[in-house]
Amino acid sequence: MPRNSSHDEWRALQAASSDIFVATDEMYMNFNDRIQDENIPATVCAKYYVDHTFSLTATTGDKEELKDFVAYFGGILVELAARTHYRNMAVRTKLVEFVWELQKAVIKDPLTGEPLQLYEEQESVIWKDLPGFRLACAEENISFVPSDPTNTQREMERWKNMSAFWAHQSSSPSTWHGNAALGAFYDAFGPFEEHKQIGNRDFLLQTACIYLIYGMEWIWPRVQAGTEYWERKKWEWWKRNLKYTQGFDNEEETKTLIGEALSVMGKAEESQRL
Repeated sequence: MPRNSSHDEWRALQAASSDIFVATDEMYMNFNDRIQDENIPATVCAKYYVDHTFSLTATTGDKEELKDFVAYFGGILVELAARTHYRNMAVRTKLVEFVWELQKAVIKDPLTGEPLQLYEEQESVIWKDLPGFRLACAEENISFVPSDPTNTQREMERWKNMSAFWAHQSSSPSTWHGNAALGAFYDAFGPFEEHKQIGNRDFLLQTACIYLIYGMEWIWPRVQAGTEYWERKKWEWWKRNLKYTQGFDNEEETKTLIGEALSVMGKAEESQRL
């Protein structure tokens, strides 16, 4: 597929803007420093932002500053998740724990005592419904098409990082996450044997493996229960495809991830027999 030069220019501009943002935005840099600091636990980190939210509630009459903060911070949280390498378990675990700690807080209007919502027309209680974060995740999800053969290396790395974050978050107590595992499995394996992959084969396989490796606590119970779209026959199909693709001339990263994914699947099956 030929590249569209204007689209390529837009992609380059987006990447440059993103780099400038993380290098200059004070809120992002502050959050990044707190998450990267091993001496600051997720609970303390979350408390800082919850306290800040309460302070805005108390000092802002029309609540617009509060709502702007919640929406803006949701984007910052997703941006850091997207820039955290999928192998960086320590930072990603802290991010996942941070989201859960944040979600425990319900911000109430000091005048009415009612929970404050980011948007009046939908469930968007701050922070219970994770409104800004949820919107940022949705925007991240629809802004990228994994099977697009023109995806850049940077875009694919970002998607793998987000996939690891969503997979990891699916195993947390948090009530909302952007798990797109089924889409990843469809792109990598398809629903039928005559499925033909579209896009970068290694990348699609890597993403599917990332969901299996980091999201197994969420996936396996659904397979065991025979939940719609997660039936055992699907599981066997994914496993068979992974074993089949081991014989391909894959990138080293793909080979490693396939081996890890099959190992995790094997351990899940073994746990059922114990």
